Order: sequence, then C-alpha cells, then structure tokens
Amino acid sequence: MDHIRRAFDLNMHAITANKGPVVHGYRELTALARSKGKRFGFESTVLGGAPVFSVFREAFPLAELISINGIFNATTNVILTLMENGEAYEDAVKYAQSIGLAETDPTNDVDGWDAAIKESRRWSLF
Repeated sequence: MDHIRRAFDLNMHAITANKGPVVHGYRELTALARSKGKRFGFESTVLGGAPVFSVFREAFPLAELISINGIFNATTNVILTLMENGEAYEDAVKYAQSIGLAETDPTNDVDGWDAAIKESRRWSLF
C-alpha cells in the first residue's frame, strides 16, 4: 500500500496485481486516487480472466450487479478440469504446480480461502 500511496503522491496513476492492497485498503486508496485526480487499477487481482469490475464501472455505471457465480481462480479450474477428465486429485494438483499455477501449498485456492478473501471485498468494489 505504501508504494501505491507514493505513486499518488508523485502524481501518478497506480495499478496493482496484488490483492492485498485491494482487500485491505480499497476505500482508502480509491479515495486518495480520486483526491489526486488519478486512477487506482486492480482488475487482474480479482477475476483476472473475467474483467467484470471494469465492465460494470465503465460500460454499465447505472447497472446494479446482483451476483456472480462460478469458479474464479485458475488453480481450481485447472484441477477440476483435469479431474473431470479422469485425473486423480493429487495428480491434478501436481500438474497445476508443475506449470507454475498452484502454490507449493495450494490449500488457500482449493479450500476456497483465496476466493473468500476476494468475495469479502467484492461488493465494496462498485
């Protein structure tokens, strides 16, 4: 968050792919950006493969998003796709790790914590 604050202090727009500042500082950073006449971008941190936030902010500013359903992290999508094709869970996890998608410990993704953290901030993003 310090780097993003500093960018605004230097009269720069700020974009992050780190969900930490979005989860912990969205309101503060958005307000700071607005006060400086700058933009705070973060699309890749949440739903990176489905740019829903910018679509609603930019193209449908009067629309009210009611809900979004799906599997929104790539690790889980890859694992489930492989399992759907007959792979064992352990083998699917190993494959996701081998291509650099899954963490060494993929627990936060496969147990849903990563998505839950994103979900907890979703409604504040509009």
